[in-house]
Amino acid sequence: MLYNSAAHRSLIEAVIAKTGRFFHSMSPDVGSGVALAYVAGSYLSTEMPLSVTGTSKSSNGHALIVGQNEHLSAEFTNLGRQQGIEFHPWVPRTTGVGHQPAVADSFLTVQQRLFPNDKALRLDRRTLIKSLVEHCMPRDVETATCFMAELRDTLAHDPSLCRWFDASFRGRLPPRWQ
Repeated sequence: MLYNSAAHRSLIEAVIAKTGRFFHSMSPDVGSGVALAYVAGSYLSTEMPLSVTGTSKSSNGHALIVGQNEHLSAEFTNLGRQQGIEFHPWVPRTTGVGHQPAVADSFLTVQQRLFPNDKALRLDRRTLIKSLVEHCMPRDVETATCFMAELRDTLAHDPSLCRWFDASFRGRLPPRWQ
């Protein structure tokens, strides 16, 4: 991610040349990581921390992830919309479930703009849904129920995915969410 990494300016310029802008997703830090990784093709990574992570009550990302400070979340979302940045329709917008929806949204949004025809990088929708159910951590049963309903809504355009979702998850919350 540009937020905590070093990237040659030519990589940033390559994204802008292809798409007209650098930031595309509601989570600009995560989206920058997807875009830079794609245009770089390969990169160095280390397990050694090179920066310190910090979170504050005024953090946009934190507000969306933990579902607190709804005013800040709404303001952030509206500012993104004013710049033509929307959540990807395949990802639920429920806040307070963790960072996985932001990562999925960033990947899908950047993919749509930067590498829509790259057949090697296709996201399997069932795998995405399973991963979201497995890794998200709703803060309460109400949030979990809303999240599952929104997951189902993201599949409305595909009857076969709806049938699969209903058979796999309809009317059930994972035990760890209850």
